[in-house]
Amino acid sequence: MTVEPIVVRAEDDLQHVAEAAASHPGARIISVVDAGGRLVGIIPVRVLVNSIFLKIVPEEFLGEITDYEQTLTYARHMGARTANDIMIEPVSVHMDDTCRDAFERMHRSKLNGLPITDDENRVIGYVDQLELLLVWVHASGLQPLLGREPEGS
Repeated sequence: MTVEPIVVRAEDDLQHVAEAAASHPGARIISVVDAGGRLVGIIPVRVLVNSIFLKIVPEEFLGEITDYEQTLTYARHMGARTANDIMIEPVSVHMDDTCRDAFERMHRSKLNGLPITDDENRVIGYVDQLELLLVWVHASGLQPLLGREPEGS
């Protein structure tokens, strides 16, 4: 694991969350923890960025609202002030999960990375989709499929 996790508390304001995310630019998922350090939610970085831009230049987003559900989402994001306001249900992997487990959770949840948690659901790391792919390719011995074909083949 080469990417450090971004970990914030549910009550942290969006400025703090953005600063924490900026200090770990390789991570695309922010882990939200409770007072005991246990994972209670996650925030995809794109959701954080959209929530902040929505406050700065709301007119850029108004044209995208085409139905009632989008109106409710817009209103919820306009009122967001803390990590708790924009986090989604937690998704994570454990150290003993397989690459396949991690890929399946990322794919099912439409996420580019996941926090790694211990048996007490505390965040101990982060795995990125690309990092996981490279580990799997090397472990499977398939890296020649990704390289150039030899000259004269």
